Amino acid sequence: MRLDDLYIAGVATHLPERFPVERAVELGLYDAEDAAQGNWVSVAVAGETPAPDLAARAGRLALERSGLDTADIDLLVHTDTHHQGPDAWSPQHYVLQQVLGTDVPALELRQGCNGMMAALEAAANHLHAAPERTAALLTSGDNFGTALMDRWRSMTNIVLGDAGTSLVVSRRGGFARVLSVAHASVPVLELLHRGEEPLFPPGATVGRPVDLKARAAQYASSEAAARLADHELIGSATKRAVKQALADAGVETADIARVTHMNWAHERFLRRTLAPIGLETWRGTLEFSRRAGHLGAGDQVAGLDHLLETGALAPGDHVLMIGVGTGISISCVVLRVDERPSWVA
Repeated sequence: MRLDDLYIAGVATHLPERFPVERAVELGLYDAEDAAQGNWVSVAVAGETPAPDLAARAGRLALERSGLDTADIDLLVHTDTHHQGPDAWSPQHYVLQQVLGTDVPALELRQGCNGMMAALEAAANHLHAAPERTAALLTSGDNFGTALMDRWRSMTNIVLGDAGTSLVVSRRGGFARVLSVAHASVPVLELLHRGEEPLFPPGATVGRPVDLKARAAQYASSEAAARLADHELIGSATKRAVKQALADAGVETADIARVTHMNWAHERFLRRTLAPIGLETWRGTLEFSRRAGHLGAGDQVAGLDHLLETGALAPGDHVLMIGVGTGISISCVVLRVDERPSWVA
């Protein structure tokens, strides 16, 4: 989908204190062999700070940076991958109250690690549906420090970091123009994250910990896995979405200056994402990623914020943002930096 009048007006990340992986190994929280293979340096740990508060802190800063008023925001979309608070509760309205204090629509979107990219597409559609709509606030927030999630061992080659991230997208203007958004799904691979776990009763209602590593192993030994080449299917869908996003934006692969992506700590894992689309791993955010952890739905936005804060992006640079979440859900966003943000020194 080509976008002619959508901008990034504000971006922010609330990243808690980092916990060294070396210390986690010493305490027996993380296996030394896994640590060596994963290549992580540290992970952001929020302690007892609730996930929606992480999102709200990022949201307030993004709004301040955007220069917009609360009255300018016509929609809030909150994304997450883990439990936010009491069941049957509405974290999106909590974030709305904490950041804006207005009565605009507030949505919770769950697209796994693709959350913020999918939220951007939803916001674009909402804003373009009525000419009087101006801007939307997007937030993500996750705290994985619960009894149901082991941040060190729940996933293969991944450690989970806590963070809040936020984007303000506007039709009035901003420091970067969103040129296009493209989406793809690979629903045949939903089994990859389900494994043999029963659908009822839901795991959280009986205190069953989330073990995506075990589910992936169960999938790998299934008849379905014997028929499906999961990496090829994901790679093919990603290439398809990237190709569409680039075509809609009117740019070539060679025009992409940097890429933000799911956080990995080892180059070989990032290469799996970028090599098939003809991009080198140095264009990603590997050094930032390996010191933050996988931030649930917020990796791509945190990566963008990092590139801006460190001066790695200049006016005229094109950025490709790639989200891959459970489902399998894939989104690609192409944006062009038009000016240095006012908050960047």
